[in-house]
Amino acid sequence: MKLKTWLSMDSPKRKNKPGEDPQEKVGLMGWSLLDTDQVDDVLESDTCEETHLYVLVHGFNSKADHLKYLADHLRNRLGPSALVHAAKCNEARIANPFMHPTHDGIDTGGERLAAEVREVVKRHPALKFISFIGNSMGGLFARYALGLLFDSNTGLVAGLMPVTFMTTATPHLGVRGLIPKAMQHMLNGGPVSGYGGRSLK
Repeated sequence: MKLKTWLSMDSPKRKNKPGEDPQEKVGLMGWSLLDTDQVDDVLESDTCEETHLYVLVHGFNSKADHLKYLADHLRNRLGPSALVHAAKCNEARIANPFMHPTHDGIDTGGERLAAEVREVVKRHPALKFISFIGNSMGGLFARYALGLLFDSNTGLVAGLMPVTFMTTATPHLGVRGLIPKAMQHMLNGGPVSGYGGRSLK
């Protein structure tokens, strides 16, 4: 299995749906662990079973509904073989920017995410593939969860074949030096960021 190509919903082999405007295509790209033909076979499959799990992870002070547009678009473009799951383990039950689960740190948020993914996989035995899409801090949660879910003996993630890991606007190298000095105290466990802010330094 090679890190050979990227997964795009707008693969050259993908046929347009009836009435679909090719000019409106919006491709999602990320490094794929499968050959192009393998990925296309999955996307073009006529099976009604959900075989590919797409885990969407929201960011700091956010919630799963903020990724609803992306989730709906993926379901529409990928068809019945795609199980699109917007993770909810790190969203607040009561809206409060000063007390939010994303303030608990990357490790705690990543552990919650890994546990949620395991539960989803357990409920859908037909799943074969898994992909992660993380936005902002959600990309860090996803990266941490991957480390917990990865089996070095089999190369599987939560028992599934990993396909794509993609992040958008994720501070993989931290945020020190990227924000004004007047706000640096927020990363030291201030009332807004907590331990989650400190872990971004």
